[in-house]
Amino acid sequence: MKTMQALHLVVHSLVENSPSDFALCVRRDTGVMEPFREEDVPLMVRLRLGPSEDIAKIFVLEASEARLLEVTEEVW
Repeated sequence: MKTMQALHLVVHSLVENSPSDFALCVRRDTGVMEPFREEDVPLMVRLRLGPSEDIAKIFVLEASEARLLEVTEEVW
């Protein structure tokens, strides 16, 4: 299951907005937020990060916020 499929399942059951209005992001223990890419598989990302939520957490953000993360990353 890829990123948009996972978002569709979560968003469809909770809100009336389109899944494309949202994005999955990882927040690492360093404070860095990284948006998932379209081709990412959320389960595989979680497995690579490890089981501890102290190291990294996965969040659902509005897509506009995730785009800001991408722009900020390019500026750094």
